Amino acid sequence: GDMGHIQTLDEFLGMLIRRRLLIAVIILAGMIVSAMVALSRPKIYETGAVIQIESPVITGGDAAVGGQTARLLQAIEQRLTTRENLTAIIDRHGLFADAPGLTMNQKIAALRQSVTFQSVPAAAQTGFGGGASVSALIIMTRFANPDQAARVANDLAQSMLDLSVASQASRARETLEFFIAEENRIRAEMQQVDADLAAYK
Repeated sequence: GDMGHIQTLDEFLGMLIRRRLLIAVIILAGMIVSAMVALSRPKIYETGAVIQIESPVITGGDAAVGGQTARLLQAIEQRLTTRENLTAIIDRHGLFADAPGLTMNQKIAALRQSVTFQSVPAAAQTGFGGGASVSALIIMTRFANPDQAARVANDLAQSMLDLSVASQASRARETLEFFIAEENRIRAEMQQVDADLAAYK
């Protein structure tokens, strides 16, 4: 029967071959476009700074100490990611200098997205609440510039260490002041008992 434009088997095969070439060209063009998109994307460098956490060994109080350490790290992380601190980091390292159109709010949002804090839990401990203990903290930074990624990670790590030392010193000072106050209170009570005893005699 008449197959319209397709007169012979040769013509039919020829049409298929032509279409196959067209399909191949379209597929090839698609591959080139996707390759160009991949090449046009900036490379992202990821850097991590690891801080090892050494909790004081207190017999029978490991769970409480572990929980305190986790809370302290969380508080420090919140302080490091405040608007003021992130603005200081952007200024200190000249971040996003290649994007002058960005507002400070956009820069802060971009910096927040490029930094992650990851706690590494300590090995499983016996006793209730042992899982709250943290053995290390990893600060990951992702930037198109590897030098900036390393500098920001190190900056955050150093800031965390400084804040941790300051916090521990403050806590030690508070503890010392508490013991001094307790000592004074007990001494005053003992003096009062001595005075009462002398008066009784």
